[in-house]
Amino acid sequence: MNHRKTTILAAKALGVSGTEIIELNVKDNIAQLHFTTVVTTGAAQKIASPLAAITKIELLDGSTKLLELKGTTMQAVQFYDSGQIGTKYLHNTTSANHTENSCVMFGRFPYDPLYNFDPKAFKNPQIRVTWNVALCEVNATAFNLKVIADCFDEKITTPVGFMRDNTVYVYTPTAAAYAYVDLPTDLDIRKLMIQFEQPGAKLELLLADCKLSEDNDKRVPFDMSVAEFLEMDSDLYPDIKQTAYFMTSAGGHWIFAAPSFNAGGSYMNITGVRAVQMTNFNGNRFSCGTANATDVVRAILTGEIPWQTVCWPFGDPYDPEDWYKVQSIGNLRLRILGGASAGANTVGSVVLQQVYKY
Repeated sequence: MNHRKTTILAAKALGVSGTEIIELNVKDNIAQLHFTTVVTTGAAQKIASPLAAITKIELLDGSTKLLELKGTTMQAVQFYDSGQIGTKYLHNTTSANHTENSCVMFGRFPYDPLYNFDPKAFKNPQIRVTWNVALCEVNATAFNLKVIADCFDEKITTPVGFMRDNTVYVYTPTAAAYAYVDLPTDLDIRKLMIQFEQPGAKLELLLADCKLSEDNDKRVPFDMSVAEFLEMDSDLYPDIKQTAYFMTSAGGHWIFAAPSFNAGGSYMNITGVRAVQMTNFNGNRFSCGTANATDVVRAILTGEIPWQTVCWPFGDPYDPEDWYKVQSIGNLRLRILGGASAGANTVGSVVLQQVYKY
């Protein structure tokens, strides 16, 4: 058997907020880590996706940080790596479970023999998850987490490194104001991602433009408006197709999903022959209602730009020689301009996919 799935953490109830440290007690190389999160809510109306409850997922070696993402950026990076988004199960009722599935990939593609995570290369590898269910719904009562690893078994691999997804900057943007981010230049960069997250708001009004500059404009890899970013990502990446199951209500409820640009979908009432109404699909949020408060809907949600996150890929994603070699650059600076609607409710994040070499 070349591959196997290993339970790193069996489904565990963790309470409403806190930090869980999970020892990575496996010796086999890991291709992917799968995270299943379940939030139990206490009221019908949600304020964000269950992924919003995950404020930080870190991969550590002692005090050394190897990876850092939050829930929504983890799923956005997953899409830009694989073109896939996990299924969501949402139930708009009191004391119901809301499930999200996400994945961290360590390679260029699933089960990459050249790039994967080798636990033996580190002294004390751990996963640390920080969460707060009130960020999903203010009356939520519980958080449940499960972690599964896709491991190489009888297939022997000798990896040269792994893809390190690292959040390097988080801030509250201001409309029509610039932010300047000095990026690290120690490791090759495969992707750069910028997220301006605010459920219900259009990304093109939150983020205005971005510029990447080497050594005070000696070279400018890109200087683009958000409209140009959206056009480029639409050309490079497939449409998001996310399957969702959720319970509706007669008055309509907010549903939160990955697509945040050109979003829509197809819907089927699997409870009875009754119409489903979908409206206000903006910023990963839409309203769903039926004539019956307990109808269950199956939806195929489609669109572009996962979780209000744009991506700049550096060259051929499968060719290591084509990635961004930054070690000879003195200063690598990203300039970001906030859009007209950016403000106190917007969270801006810059994520790099770096190439960690053993």
